[in-house]
Amino acid sequence: DITVWDLHDRSTWELVLPSWETQSNATVHNLFIKGNYAHVSYYSDGYVVLDISSPDAPYLIGHYDTQSLWGCYPYLPSGLTIVSDMNTGLYVLEFTPGEVSPTINHSGTPDVFNNDPVTINAQIVDNGDIIEANLFYRTTFNGTTSSWNLVTPANQNSNYQFTIPGFQHLTNIEYYIAAQDDYGYVVTLPEGGSGTGPAGNLPPSQFFSYSVVITGLPVLHSFTPGGDTTVVVNSEFDIVVYAEDTTGLELIYSWKKNGIVTNETSNIYHYRAFQIPAPPRTDSIEVTISNGYFSLSNKWVVHISPATDVKDNEPVLTYQLEQNYPNPFNPETQITFSVPSNEFVNLSVYNLIGEKVTELVNENLSPGRYNINFNGDKLTSGIYLARIKAGSFDRIIKMILLK
Repeated sequence: DITVWDLHDRSTWELVLPSWETQSNATVHNLFIKGNYAHVSYYSDGYVVLDISSPDAPYLIGHYDTQSLWGCYPYLPSGLTIVSDMNTGLYVLEFTPGEVSPTINHSGTPDVFNNDPVTINAQIVDNGDIIEANLFYRTTFNGTTSSWNLVTPANQNSNYQFTIPGFQHLTNIEYYIAAQDDYGYVVTLPEGGSGTGPAGNLPPSQFFSYSVVITGLPVLHSFTPGGDTTVVVNSEFDIVVYAEDTTGLELIYSWKKNGIVTNETSNIYHYRAFQIPAPPRTDSIEVTISNGYFSLSNKWVVHISPATDVKDNEPVLTYQLEQNYPNPFNPETQITFSVPSNEFVNLSVYNLIGEKVTELVNENLSPGRYNINFNGDKLTSGIYLARIKAGSFDRIIKMILLK
């Protein structure tokens, strides 16, 4: 082995490093210092160059193997080094300083959508032999972080495969990869780790990570209106969807009108049939519901007809729920609706969490146009939904009580 002493004070020898040796524990024949490098005849391990810029932590920087290296001489004017081997003769070598250490390549792992084991692939290369490769991982779940766990690889040539066990939903896994070569050099990826027994047992400060998110599509339970609908110009109504995610993830709502993204981000879209472009025409309304990983969508086509004055003695030809007036209101407002045939009609008012606050109509009605008064004097200020059901007609409007 090699011992390092500090001789700045020639009267006192200070031991800096008691021992440094190769994996094979070969015999040191002679050693020469040139700059920040130690040139060593390491007998059966050949010609070895160490970087000694940090005397207490020398590391291998160059190596050329012969069978029985007996001596080396690095001081030729040309900068070349001559080495002699008892069996194979004289060699002339050129030493160019450079890192001779394992190199690990790995690009990380995306989020995982099941609890199956995860295979981590890494490429580890070295000028010599890799004698040990490891993966260390730890988990965090519900705020509790585990200790580091060791995984050894299955490998073929320089391609290594590490298998991390599967974990439950919303578990976060951090990991790093370590390798040690046949001259004792240890590297980790991400960089910064060290240690031996096992190699890389002292972790770096940064890690690769992925999360386990076990989820499916959001579930769309119901929506109103139930399909395409026809309204007159200047009509207003709410399109409402009721959805959930079975794994409890928050749902994100994105609405488009005629292919253009709107500012609506809730499960309610307030639609108004504007006068421009002039009717008759159609608008398309589309909602995309996402849990951050998967999504689904639904689409409505709204047919807009020109406005007509409905007189009391004129027949009603279509179902309609008009926007209440006034709106906002305090405390009373009028809700107007039309039914074109004898129909059982229910008109109720709900708050935003789906609780029914009052039932205004619940009976059979003959064809016609109806005005219903709604009094909110016993309610708090806020947004309320008026919903009408008449046969297959199902419509909601948003009303604002402002006290």
